[in-house]
Amino acid sequence: MSNFFTRLIDESTELKDKIQKLKSFTLTQQFDNLDEANKALLILQGEIMNSYYTCLQERIRLNVPASESYQPSQL
Repeated sequence: MSNFFTRLIDESTELKDKIQKLKSFTLTQQFDNLDEANKALLILQGEIMNSYYTCLQERIRLNVPASESYQPSQL
């Protein structure tokens, strides 16, 4: 596997973890206690992170080496 492709996979994996942590945080009392501006920004951040994740998954699909098989993961 090329270094480029490995970096794409690593970045996608790390981003997926961050998205899941943010989703979990939005279900907590700590999130509920935030002011509306911070809540809105965190929700927007999550949406942008999801778009970025989708973009990374597409780049992975387009660049998967012929000798490799890769199944993109869903959020």
